[in-house]
Amino acid sequence: MKRIALLVVAGLIVWSSHMSTTIADEPIRPNIVLILIDDLGAEALGCYGGTSYQTPNMDRLAAEGMRFDHCYALPVCSPSRAELLTGRYSFRNGITQVILPRFPKKLNTQRDRTFVQMLADAGYATCVAGKWHLCMDFADHRDHIAGAGFEDRYMWRLFRGNTITRHYWNPELWIDDQRADDLGKDKFGDDLFSEHAMQFMRDHRDGPFFVYYPMTLVHSQTATGKNYPASPDRLKPGDDPDADVKPRQAGFAQLVAYTDKLIGKVVDEVDRLGLAENTLVIVTGDNGTDRTITSLLGDRKIRGGKATLTEAGTRVPMIVRWPGTIAPGQVAEELVDFTDFFPTLLDAAGVNMPNEYAIDGRSFFPKLKGEAYPARTWVYRYWRDRWFIRGADYRLDSDGRLWDLREDAYEPKPALDSPQTVEARKQFKQAVAELHAAD
Repeated sequence: MKRIALLVVAGLIVWSSHMSTTIADEPIRPNIVLILIDDLGAEALGCYGGTSYQTPNMDRLAAEGMRFDHCYALPVCSPSRAELLTGRYSFRNGITQVILPRFPKKLNTQRDRTFVQMLADAGYATCVAGKWHLCMDFADHRDHIAGAGFEDRYMWRLFRGNTITRHYWNPELWIDDQRADDLGKDKFGDDLFSEHAMQFMRDHRDGPFFVYYPMTLVHSQTATGKNYPASPDRLKPGDDPDADVKPRQAGFAQLVAYTDKLIGKVVDEVDRLGLAENTLVIVTGDNGTDRTITSLLGDRKIRGGKATLTEAGTRVPMIVRWPGTIAPGQVAEELVDFTDFFPTLLDAAGVNMPNEYAIDGRSFFPKLKGEAYPARTWVYRYWRDRWFIRGADYRLDSDGRLWDLREDAYEPKPALDSPQTVEARKQFKQAVAELHAAD
């Protein structure tokens, strides 16, 4: 493989090669399927110890691959999605809040390039199906998704003007830069999105392909339309672990079960096509569970932390399967944040970065292959001019409070003064200063 130099400059990682986006010598050319769940923290999955919901397919995926115990998104939707695609922290890429009429920004994919653009330049067929949430109405930004590197686009039209549209039943659709509402009539959004993703895999089975499936599920709403259930599959009596609690919680359990079912269908299609050993599948979530939802993690209750800079707001599931490359049943304790997907997926595809292109992410690709690598010693989460930085044992908040995570990261205790905490505070403050010095 072509050697590349790795430099750390004021917190940014700069990849340098002798060419622009290139295919490395004798590359592994796997297909890549990236599934992003909407509003689901790690505590919800059985493989993470959750006991409130039915997640057999995601649990099976973890048993067949690798589960990362410490993957951190941002606490809300748009910033996480921007970080994932660009490999740059939100204070650099400009998407620091949820994109809404009061914050009508869009991701600048000419300035902040996406790894999808680089995969496409290297010959990958690229598809996105589902929720974008990196600009306002597609009618005003017709080329935005194509400009991010996706040749095939089958989307929920989240905004019609400044109005948020339906996305469960009867979704408003936007297909390859055109409005296509009639196709969503009497349909469930994620049935359409998952089927399109699977059809793209069938059409491009000779590969390599990249499929990004950002689900409109799970979210938390249950009022999805007159005469419609929360999901196409109503749970049978006795199957709902939350049947005795408020309807919103019970509806959420249905949505989680259906989310899991669709993920299982997509992975099963990879297997049916005979592509399992040449397909890297990643399942993760864009932020923590909604705060109206309480889940059981073992025998303890965890309230959702969406829109909070907390463990519950930022710790998300991350499951990776690649038979023949990733040994089954592994648990990774290394810290990962959403900027790390950019270099990892390019490494997996054997694609070199453009000259002197700076990102914040660090590749965890060696971990997938069972190799040692210089893992992160901290993750940095930034939202609306506030932040935290955490390592394995401690977390420093932007208000100066230092927390001890060793007993319970969900309900941490104030860190007591000691040589260890003094050193942790010093290193965290230095890391944050270096990050923002490069801004």
